[in-house]
Amino acid sequence: MDLQDVIEDHQQWSARLRRCGLGDLGERLDAETACHPNRCALGQWLNRHRPLAAVHAQDLDRLLQEHADFHAKAAVVVALIQAGAAESALQSVQHGDFAQISQRLLRHLTALRDALAGSNSSD
Repeated sequence: MDLQDVIEDHQQWSARLRRCGLGDLGERLDAETACHPNRCALGQWLNRHRPLAAVHAQDLDRLLQEHADFHAKAAVVVALIQAGAAESALQSVQHGDFAQISQRLLRHLTALRDALAGSNSSD
């Protein structure tokens, strides 16, 4: 799995939470699973590629923190949905805390992807 696949996987998290907030409960999400950053494709990618990404250590530190924040906010959204507060959950996913951290994380993932692609092309 390359970093672009990881980016797309994280975009799917947002889409899944939005669907659940809109009442599509066909997919089971739980706050306990959502809060763990090491259980998703990005967390696994970061663990496997840490030496490669270490060249961009400052970016990586920021990315790790934002990734943890993303999952903490995702767990809050799932908990809101489970508590029957789907409207509040949807607000967070579309315009609130979750939306903001999600966009920030995606910007930094894209920047890291581009930086890694640039360093690979200059070899």
